Amino acid sequence: MGESQFIWRISALSDLRERLLGRWYGKFNGQAMAVEFAPDGKLACVFLEGDKQQIIRLTYSVDGDVLVTDQPSSPRPERTKAEFSRGDLILELQGVQTRLSRSS
Repeated sequence: MGESQFIWRISALSDLRERLLGRWYGKFNGQAMAVEFAPDGKLACVFLEGDKQQIIRLTYSVDGDVLVTDQPSSPRPERTKAEFSRGDLILELQGVQTRLSRSS
C-alpha cells in the first residue's frame, strides 16, 4: 500500500468513527432502540418495550466500512457493515438492515 493510500485509509476510518459518535434512534426487529457511540470506544444499546428497557453495553472499533462490536461480559467480536445514507446510519448484520437517525 502506497503512502497516499495508507493516509486515505486512516482518514476514512477516522471519518466513519467521527460520524458514528453520539446518539442514534431507530427500530430493530420492530423494537424501538437508541444507540450511543462514545469517543472512548464504548457503545450503549437501549431497547425499549413498553415501560421496560434493556441496556447492552459494548465496545466498538471500525475496520474499513465495518463496525466491530464486542460485549465484554460475553466476548465475541461481531462485524456489522455500516454506511450513511441521507444522514442516517445504516447497519447491516446477516443481511438485515437497520436504519438509525439522529432524532427520535
